[in-house]
Amino acid sequence: MHLFGDTSTPHLWHVQVFHEGDQVTLDWEVRQAPELRWRILRSDEGYAASAEPPGDNEQTLVSETTDTHVGDTTDRHTLYYTLFAQDQTGAWQRQIETKVRPHDRLSWFHPEAGQAVAADGDLLRNPDPLINPSDALTHGPRAFTPLPPQEVGQWVRIEVR
Repeated sequence: MHLFGDTSTPHLWHVQVFHEGDQVTLDWEVRQAPELRWRILRSDEGYAASAEPPGDNEQTLVSETTDTHVGDTTDRHTLYYTLFAQDQTGAWQRQIETKVRPHDRLSWFHPEAGQAVAADGDLLRNPDPLINPSDALTHGPRAFTPLPPQEVGQWVRIEVR
């Protein structure tokens, strides 16, 4: 199961990740799918190779939930999050990888989203403009070189240099 098909099948519509102070907020929306169970792992060393912590890169389980909005409190600077969704057989499938640093505000929108609009107005108190709608990556208050979201196998990676 991967969530990057066209809009007539289960698909991710958007992903937003914010790192402000000691809080990281991850928010995503899935459309055309039944409720999914999610496992969110965090590391300061790299992305998770599997959904079983601690695994590679000393993963910490942040949450296992059906919610698509998760907050994390941390005193670390650069963090790597890997989000897995559980398929119908009970297996965990990687869906999202994101690397976030303090003050980063990252967003990815499905290519068919067109004009990107926040699903949760409270989450985007001061939304940043889209740098390049075709790449569907927004930026935060600090200057950086945007990397277009990458489909890596059957998941998406969102990060900045």
